Amino acid sequence: MLNTNEKLLEIAKLIGDPIDPNLPAPVELQKVANLEVAEPGEHVYVYDGEDQDVDEVYQINANGTVNTVQATLLGDVELNFTGYNTPLKYIRVDQILNSPDQGKLGRIKASLTRSFDKLEVNALISGIMNAAAIEEVVGQTGEDIYDVLAKTIAKIENYGDQYVLLAGSKVVQTIDLFSKVKAGTFNYKVSVKDYLKSKGVEVVKVFGQVKTDAGVVELMEDDKAILVAKNSRIANGNPIVFVRRKFGNIASDMGADLDAQKQRAIVFTQAPMQTTDTNTMAYGLFGVEQVVLAILNPRVIKKIDCSAVL
Repeated sequence: MLNTNEKLLEIAKLIGDPIDPNLPAPVELQKVANLEVAEPGEHVYVYDGEDQDVDEVYQINANGTVNTVQATLLGDVELNFTGYNTPLKYIRVDQILNSPDQGKLGRIKASLTRSFDKLEVNALISGIMNAAAIEEVVGQTGEDIYDVLAKTIAKIENYGDQYVLLAGSKVVQTIDLFSKVKAGTFNYKVSVKDYLKSKGVEVVKVFGQVKTDAGVVELMEDDKAILVAKNSRIANGNPIVFVRRKFGNIASDMGADLDAQKQRAIVFTQAPMQTTDTNTMAYGLFGVEQVVLAILNPRVIKKIDCSAVL
């Protein structure tokens, strides 16, 4: 029979390598946010460079709500980290060690990693949609997707360029099929894709679900979109900042397995563990990370309601 140390070694072997070790953040975040890393215990400040009487930064909370934080006279604002943790999943030792399915723990770890990615994207999308400081462009009856995107770009182009359109699945489908649907009524060649390309707009489809405190939610409603100008004359860098905190020595004290960036920890519970008030010879896995998201420049972000034009 394996002793505890041998079991831990066996479990570690079964887990395998971190998932997507070269991707520091979900693709959607990489497209629109400045990615930063904070060391253990390090305070994180952002500087609002826009010349206003009152400088404000909008911090996105874990549930997608937005707090307004007024800057000091020096224009610096300290951001407060939010902790994410996944549900505790467990598997019995005898089942995994005697099973021909030796990849189960690795698949559990992959699932936990995907959950983190989705939680981060959900917080970003919800935060933007809930931010009162960000203008919403609403499609009107009689307009089409071309009209809505054109008037949205017109509202931003005086403040920035190099656009990214984060779009729900129906919005992307409508963009893709626009020329086919309108072919019978065109008096001249017009293409949404060509128009977006001419304006330097990159379309990123946002889809999938994640389970949060509010239940199972869509990462983005399929008839909504968000336009972000990455290059602004108001402030340097992307208009959103995303920071993950690194794990230090506490990771080994927790019995945690870190990802390649040492920013996410998969924690193993010792066997035996309690399951429904019963001691069970099983190992549990759950994930932990600390992040902060903040909107630094709301003028170059527009949320779009396309429901009337799809």
